[in-house]
Amino acid sequence: MEVGRTYLRFENYLAAIKRFKNVIDIYPETSHVPEALARLTEVYYMLGIYTEAKAVAAVLGYNYPNNYWHKYTYDLLLDYKAEKFVKNTSNSDDNKSDNIGSLSENNDAEDNISLLDEILGFFSTE
Repeated sequence: MEVGRTYLRFENYLAAIKRFKNVIDIYPETSHVPEALARLTEVYYMLGIYTEAKAVAAVLGYNYPNNYWHKYTYDLLLDYKAEKFVKNTSNSDDNKSDNIGSLSENNDAEDNISLLDEILGFFSTE
């Protein structure tokens, strides 16, 4: 886990993914599995691999609903959603007369927000 965290800190995301997957695959009984799942969700989302982020978030939420790392990932994604929403709102208010490219960016931000809603749905413990 420490090596994976180091790779993450130095933004070597592919190496970090490999290390976190190794923790899950080779040491499935360790207490570090919830953190490895949370870090994988974080890295996949940062890289824009939303399907994988959603799948890992589902595993984390299902297997560790009351764990610290479950809450950490949920809060992280909520913060990211709020940041995207604020950015999207300020772009649409300030740049109404911008070119078509900015409209495309706003639509992408809206798609990311709805995807975040879907990912966050995996965290519900109902």
